[in-house]
Amino acid sequence: MGPLRWGLVVLLARLGTGCGDAAGNPGQQPDAGGGTNLLSVGGSYDTRVALLPGGTCSGVTVEDALTTVDHVPGASSLRLTHAGLSHSGTVDASARFQTTARTVVVGPATFRITLAGQFSVFGFEATATVEQTSPAACAYTVQWLGTKSGSPNVIPG
Repeated sequence: MGPLRWGLVVLLARLGTGCGDAAGNPGQQPDAGGGTNLLSVGGSYDTRVALLPGGTCSGVTVEDALTTVDHVPGASSLRLTHAGLSHSGTVDASARFQTTARTVVVGPATFRITLAGQFSVFGFEATATVEQTSPAACAYTVQWLGTKSGSPNVIPG
């Protein structure tokens, strides 16, 4: 191979550096840990819950539970499963998330549940808003504090 062809190969190799991953996906740069710098929050979280003051429902009890987060790195959708209930929603690049309202029937009561929160490198914080719609209307909020098991989350930025 002549010097001109060799120089062209080196130039093309340098231009390709930082333009994407092996599959040609742009913007997926390795982070310092050797992975990609895509938002990644999937995994298991030991979740402590606490009933927040100000609710209008009586007799509410809450219990700690494992929360599993299903999330494909870089995706804007996710699913959180806590105490057997799954909640689908979205997550943005800064790791803020929100779920769509989920209706749950427990005995004679019907509830509408939404979650909003923020992931960090080692866990997440969220507020669950629970509205009882029948047989009587009332509402309460629950704080969730999840600690990640296994590898830490990847939060770009």
